[in-house]
Amino acid sequence: MRITGGNLKGRRFAEKVPAGIRPTSDFVRVSIFNTLGNYIDFEEGFEAADIFAGTGALGFEALSRGCKSCTFYEKCPKNSFLIKSVAEAFQIESSRYRIIIGNVFKTLPQFKMTSDEKKFGLIFSDPPYNLLITNKTISIINDKGLLKAGGIIVAEHSLSESVVVPEGMRLYTSKKYGDTQVDFLFKIKLF
Repeated sequence: MRITGGNLKGRRFAEKVPAGIRPTSDFVRVSIFNTLGNYIDFEEGFEAADIFAGTGALGFEALSRGCKSCTFYEKCPKNSFLIKSVAEAFQIESSRYRIIIGNVFKTLPQFKMTSDEKKFGLIFSDPPYNLLITNKTISIINDKGLLKAGGIIVAEHSLSESVVVPEGMRLYTSKKYGDTQVDFLFKIKLF
């Protein structure tokens, strides 16, 4: 695995991917970030979140391309250690990332973000496909107000799972890659 764009482009993950992790392939990551490039400017300095982070590849890609910071949510301590090791190997300043260890459905609701500036501008959600929890994850993000107006959720899931777009959000596009579907949902700005 390698970073596909930005200031860390070409850097490889030296750590071995632990068993049970299904990392987003380089090809799919390139496609995701090409699509995102049509909608957002990474240099604006917004906050990102990588939920069900696994290796953290999506979050590291966002940091490489200019996101201000990324919060990695990962249940497994072993995977969290991998994320920390990669961040240190890539020499990412500790102020630019945070790792939250625990069940996403317990840790996400704990965050109360009152001002739009503190909310995430970009959230990646890539849970294990067999759990079929993408809609539950999107609902928590939306209900708890974790995404700023105009922000994007990139929801990666199995083709067998259909995403229901919650009120206040809009599906802009979907991409299919084999048995994977990636949906891009935007938080509607209220004028």
